[in-house]
Amino acid sequence: MIPQRPLGNTGLNVSALGFGAASIGFADPARESEFIPLLRRALELGINFFDTAPDYRRSEEFLGSALRESRAQVILATKVGRIQTWTGSQWLAYEDWSEAGVTQTIDASLRRLQTDYLDLVQLHSPPMWVLDDGAALEALLRAQARGKIHHIGISADGIEARRAVELGAFATLQISYSILQQEPGDEILPAASARGIGIIVKQPLANGIPNLRERPAHPDWARKWDIAQQMNWDALDAADDRLALALQWAVAHPAVSTAIVGTTHLAHLEANVQAATAHALEERIRQRARAEYAQAREKITREQ
Repeated sequence: MIPQRPLGNTGLNVSALGFGAASIGFADPARESEFIPLLRRALELGINFFDTAPDYRRSEEFLGSALRESRAQVILATKVGRIQTWTGSQWLAYEDWSEAGVTQTIDASLRRLQTDYLDLVQLHSPPMWVLDDGAALEALLRAQARGKIHHIGISADGIEARRAVELGAFATLQISYSILQQEPGDEILPAASARGIGIIVKQPLANGIPNLRERPAHPDWARKWDIAQQMNWDALDAADDRLALALQWAVAHPAVSTAIVGTTHLAHLEANVQAATAHALEERIRQRARAEYAQAREKITREQ
């Protein structure tokens, strides 16, 4: 069974492996019949934390249909601020950080998820002005006071993540952290944990980059790929399964409550569960991965 961990000071216990539902929201609509069985299988395998957002198209609808009969067993986390709606011919993406907009987004999520409360609602990668303005946070606090949501969180990276920790207004922080993006583990994760903030890791598999054979075009992905090429994976006992190591490495950080991984394939889901339930990563491997990353990053920076 997947081990569970406290989600900061929320009082919730979450599976160390969570399900990131963006993947099913953006998948080929022709495969929709596969998603509800996939989500129910995730629950059977011990995953109790499901993360979604109105920005992930029909993701919330799939979760609502799949998990409504198991509501008491699951922890539903969604987001506000970034939205996609179907116009009848295409998906329209937009942002709404206003107090009224956030309130309407929460109500719509409740309907799609077929529930009368949400365990966690997060600001979805807000720009800094949203944190300074406070209207979106005020809407979340009002919804919390009315029982619509139980806990308030934020999904953010970089300076926005640091600011969110400083504000002390959020029960959780969802942040990008992986074996190919290790910096948050040195400062932000310990600072958040010290304040009782639950850490939700996104992109723990580094977007699958450890297994990519060709260099991606996206600058951020390309840099991670360059780092991956410099690392000695054999020394990390990961010659045959780099992604399993990446997941184990991410959840090995003592501040991490859960790491969310998305998939549309049952085989990938089961492989992720197997990695999450394997023996704990040896400290020597964890430290060697830190050293490999530091050396690779330094070499790449020096050559630029």
